[in-house]
Amino acid sequence: MESTNTEKSSYSSLRPWKRYTIVLSLFFISVVLLLVLADKVIVPMIVHSNSTVKVPNVVGISVAEARSILQQHHLSVQGIREVSTDKAPNGIVINQLPYSDAEVKEERRIYLTVSKGKETIRAPQLSGKTLRDVRISLMRLGLQLGTVNYDFSETVAPDLVVAQSVPAGSETQYNEIISVIISRGSESQITVPTLVYGTLDEAREKLLEAGLTLGKVTYVSDATYIGETIISQEPEPAVIVSKNTSVNVSVAK
Repeated sequence: MESTNTEKSSYSSLRPWKRYTIVLSLFFISVVLLLVLADKVIVPMIVHSNSTVKVPNVVGISVAEARSILQQHHLSVQGIREVSTDKAPNGIVINQLPYSDAEVKEERRIYLTVSKGKETIRAPQLSGKTLRDVRISLMRLGLQLGTVNYDFSETVAPDLVVAQSVPAGSETQYNEIISVIISRGSESQITVPTLVYGTLDEAREKLLEAGLTLGKVTYVSDATYIGETIISQEPEPAVIVSKNTSVNVSVAK
């Protein structure tokens, strides 16, 4: 009896922070013992109480079929992830985790990756844009510029897109080719391009795009310019003319 009283008196005589330390230490020791007990005894008992099954292969079939097959094996579908791919149609399973033939406990969750089909892109509005802006817009969306043709337009200013091969807003595939038609302006009001300092081949190309023709070619002696260089033209650049107007040029010998 005296010994007990002595122990209580000894414990009571401890400073408060020492008593708290002893209580906390006992608490943590108890928690650790419970965790060890759960890990070594309780969890194994629960795990071993379930039967194991072999995971079936559900790749290549629809999600609905995959669910049905997995349920028959006492498994469940969890975490469906959809990705764009051209390797499988929309709604088809392309990957699973755990993989097929893996041995797992019944009621195990199976994660599926499902195809959304090919990635689609909405075609941009190109009408009214310059050819430079068209190239940038298509490149940013992962599309390609196809054929560029020129035609007259009474409503669209020169050098702007009149029409496009894929309608704006329609669904198209990644890397799709879109061709455009560029306005030459009004057929009755064509601006003569600058031909001076260029070659005859360059002049023919510019005039063809503008809806004009190459007229009389006069060769003159002029030591200032390299041979075959156009040194003057008639009509002059920026003059407004009608379609098929001939443009005469003088070329250095």
